[in-house]
Amino acid sequence: MDNYKIDKDNITFYIDTNIYNDAVIKKAIYNFIEDRKVILNKINEKTVVVVSKKSNDDIENFVKNFYSELLNESLRFEVMNETKNIRELILGRALYSTCIDTEENEETTEKDNKYNINDIAKNWFEE
Repeated sequence: MDNYKIDKDNITFYIDTNIYNDAVIKKAIYNFIEDRKVILNKINEKTVVVVSKKSNDDIENFVKNFYSELLNESLRFEVMNETKNIRELILGRALYSTCIDTEENEETTEKDNKYNINDIAKNWFEE
C-alpha cells in the first residue's frame, strides 16, 4: 500500500509519526520548499499529511526523492541523538581548556600536587 495519493492538482503524502518524528518531516519538506508549494497538516496523533502542488516535474521521481529525503533526515536525526553526549564532552573539554589560566594553575598545582596542567592538556591519543 502506497502512503501517497495523486489527484488532479496535488500529491498528498500520509506520513506515520511513529516512523518519522515532526522535526524529521519538517526538515525533509524544507529541502523541497523552493521548488514546490507545500502544506503540512496533522490529522491525528499518528498521521501527518503533506500536500504538494503538482508541477511539471516527473511525479514519480518527486515521490521517490521525497521518501529518500525522509530517510536521510531520519538517519541524521538518529546519529545526532546517538552522538549528543560525545559532542558535548568534546565541546566541554575544548571550552574548559581555553578557560584555564595556565600560569596561575601551574603555581597552584605545584603547591597542591593534585593536578598538573601538563597531564590535563595532553592529547589522549598520544598514549
